[in-house]
Amino acid sequence: MSAISFVGKIAVVAALIKFSSGAVEDVFSGVMNGVAVNAAHAQMKQLHGKLMEFYSTYGRYPRTAPEMRDFLKKEFDTPVEQVLTDPWKSYYLFFRHVEILCCGPDKKPSTKDDLEIPYPENIKQSLRIK
Repeated sequence: MSAISFVGKIAVVAALIKFSSGAVEDVFSGVMNGVAVNAAHAQMKQLHGKLMEFYSTYGRYPRTAPEMRDFLKKEFDTPVEQVLTDPWKSYYLFFRHVEILCCGPDKKPSTKDDLEIPYPENIKQSLRIK
């Protein structure tokens, strides 16, 4: 009976260790996702600002992806690939009705973890980058 009791206690302790390490991992993952979300928001605001500069200079948004990439290469000191990718290593998406979309941790558009910066209402139709 004491051997079974001892094995049972070991199983309980093992389960508690596994649970607590999973909980710590979940907390750490949540904190890291929160940091990544904040970083994505900051990057998107920076991209938004640069696209607004383009708009104020040329009276329109870039019409093609290469035009936008060329513009952003001149505007940032870091490689344009870093500028155009979110913290989860996916490219930001640029749409006509949503200026910048970040797919978030799941890397899938149109899900609840997406982040977006909408166009100002008066120029919503200007950007046609695919």
